[in-house]
Amino acid sequence: MTRTNLKEFNKTFDPPNAEWKFNLFKIVCTKCKSDKVEYNGKLETEYGYYGSFDVTSIIVIKCHDCGNAFTIKNLTGGAIDTYE
Repeated sequence: MTRTNLKEFNKTFDPPNAEWKFNLFKIVCTKCKSDKVEYNGKLETEYGYYGSFDVTSIIVIKCHDCGNAFTIKNLTGGAIDTYE
């Protein structure tokens, strides 16, 4: 298994205007090295007063062999400047 940083990864697998080549990499459990890994995600958007909004994205990654799992959660938000 070769480790790489994000800059090298993007240079190799995601050049500008290219399609991803998913057959060149896979998700592997860091605990038991199994490739029987599943991921599931969801995105929730909540709207508030005066154009404000909050966005929550969650990805859960779980290994079917050893049960190791973790969650990636991203919270962001903002406001829309135009009002009707």
